[in-house]
Amino acid sequence: MLLVLNIEFREKDMATLTKRGDGQWQAKIRRRGYPAVSRTFSTKAKAERWARIIESEMDDGAFVSRTEAESTTLKEALQRYLNEVTPTKKGSRQEADRVRAWMEHELASSLRL
Repeated sequence: MLLVLNIEFREKDMATLTKRGDGQWQAKIRRRGYPAVSRTFSTKAKAERWARIIESEMDDGAFVSRTEAESTTLKEALQRYLNEVTPTKKGSRQEADRVRAWMEHELASSLRL
Protein backbone atom coordinates (compact mmCIF):
# COMPACT_ATOMS: atom_id res chain seq x y z
CA MET A 1 0.00 0.00 0.00
CA LEU A 2 1.39 3.39 -0.96
CA LEU A 3 0.35 6.59 0.74
CA VAL A 4 1.26 9.81 -1.06
CA LEU A 5 1.23 13.14 0.73
CA ASN A 6 2.01 16.54 -0.71
CA ILE A 7 3.54 18.82 1.86
CA GLU A 8 3.54 22.54 1.10
CA PHE A 9 6.45 24.32 2.73
CA ARG A 10 6.05 27.62 0.93
CA GLU A 11 3.43 29.11 -1.30
CA LYS A 12 4.55 27.32 -4.49
CA ASP A 13 7.20 24.82 -3.34
CA MET A 14 6.17 21.25 -2.87
CA ALA A 15 7.84 18.01 -1.97
CA THR A 16 6.10 14.69 -2.45
CA LEU A 17 6.37 12.23 0.42
CA THR A 18 5.53 8.59 -0.24
CA LYS A 19 5.16 5.95 2.46
CA ARG A 20 6.84 2.80 1.21
CA GLY A 21 5.53 -0.66 2.06
CA ASP A 22 8.61 -1.45 4.15
CA GLY A 23 7.91 1.36 6.63
CA GLN A 24 10.18 3.87 4.96
CA TRP A 25 9.40 7.30 3.54
CA GLN A 26 10.59 8.60 0.19
CA ALA A 27 10.85 12.35 -0.42
CA LYS A 28 10.83 13.60 -4.02
CA ILE A 29 11.47 17.15 -5.13
CA ARG A 30 10.76 18.34 -8.65
CA ARG A 31 11.40 21.95 -9.46
CA ARG A 32 11.72 23.72 -12.79
CA GLY A 33 15.36 24.45 -13.58
CA TYR A 34 16.72 21.73 -11.26
CA PRO A 35 17.14 17.98 -11.62
CA ALA A 36 14.56 15.84 -9.82
CA VAL A 37 15.97 14.57 -6.54
CA SER A 38 14.72 11.88 -4.18
CA ARG A 39 15.88 10.07 -1.11
CA THR A 40 14.45 7.43 1.23
CA PHE A 41 14.31 7.77 5.02
CA SER A 42 13.31 5.67 8.02
CA THR A 43 10.85 8.29 9.32
CA LYS A 44 8.51 10.87 7.87
CA ALA A 45 10.10 13.61 10.00
CA LYS A 46 13.53 12.92 8.50
CA ALA A 47 12.07 12.99 4.98
CA GLU A 48 10.35 16.32 5.66
CA ARG A 49 13.52 17.83 7.14
CA TRP A 50 15.63 16.77 4.14
CA ALA A 51 13.04 18.14 1.71
CA ARG A 52 13.00 21.51 3.50
CA ILE A 53 16.81 21.70 3.38
CA ILE A 54 17.02 20.86 -0.33
CA GLU A 55 14.21 23.26 -1.26
CA SER A 56 15.85 26.00 0.80
CA GLU A 57 19.12 25.45 -1.09
CA MET A 58 17.18 25.71 -4.36
CA ASP A 59 15.50 28.94 -3.18
CA ASP A 60 18.88 30.43 -2.28
CA GLY A 61 20.49 29.32 -5.55
CA ALA A 62 22.96 27.22 -3.54
CA PHE A 63 21.71 23.77 -4.58
CA VAL A 64 24.35 21.43 -5.95
CA SER A 65 23.30 17.98 -7.13
CA ARG A 66 24.96 15.33 -4.98
CA THR A 67 24.11 12.47 -7.35
CA GLU A 68 27.60 12.13 -8.81
CA ALA A 69 29.31 12.45 -5.44
CA GLU A 70 27.05 9.84 -3.84
CA SER A 71 27.80 7.33 -6.59
CA THR A 72 31.59 7.90 -6.61
CA THR A 73 33.80 5.24 -5.03
CA LEU A 74 36.86 6.04 -2.96
CA LYS A 75 39.00 4.52 -5.72
CA GLU A 76 37.51 6.90 -8.32
CA ALA A 77 38.10 9.88 -6.05
CA LEU A 78 41.69 8.81 -5.42
CA GLN A 79 42.26 8.39 -9.17
CA ARG A 80 41.01 11.90 -9.81
CA TYR A 81 43.23 13.22 -7.00
CA LEU A 82 46.19 11.34 -8.47
CA ASN A 83 45.58 12.89 -11.90
CA GLU A 84 44.69 16.44 -10.88
CA VAL A 85 46.36 17.28 -7.57
CA THR A 86 49.36 15.05 -7.05
CA PRO A 87 51.30 16.30 -10.12
CA THR A 88 51.26 19.86 -8.76
CA LYS A 89 52.93 18.90 -5.47
CA LYS A 90 56.52 18.77 -4.38
CA GLY A 91 57.30 15.11 -3.72
CA SER A 92 54.62 14.03 -6.17
CA ARG A 93 56.36 10.74 -6.93
CA GLN A 94 56.20 9.57 -3.32
CA GLU A 95 52.63 10.77 -2.94
CA ALA A 96 51.60 8.98 -6.15
CA ASP A 97 53.00 5.73 -4.73
CA ARG A 98 50.98 6.18 -1.51
CA VAL A 99 47.78 7.01 -3.41
CA ARG A 100 48.20 3.97 -5.66
CA ALA A 101 48.67 1.77 -2.59
CA TRP A 102 45.40 3.12 -1.12
CA MET A 103 43.67 2.47 -4.44
CA GLU A 104 44.62 -1.20 -4.25
CA HIS A 105 42.87 -1.68 -0.89
CA GLU A 106 39.64 -3.69 -1.15
CA LEU A 107 37.59 -0.90 0.48
CA ALA A 108 38.60 1.57 -2.24
CA SER A 109 36.40 -0.18 -4.81
CA SER A 110 33.38 -0.70 -2.58
CA LEU A 111 33.27 2.40 -0.35
CA ARG A 112 30.97 5.10 -1.72
CA LEU A 113 31.54 8.69 -0.74
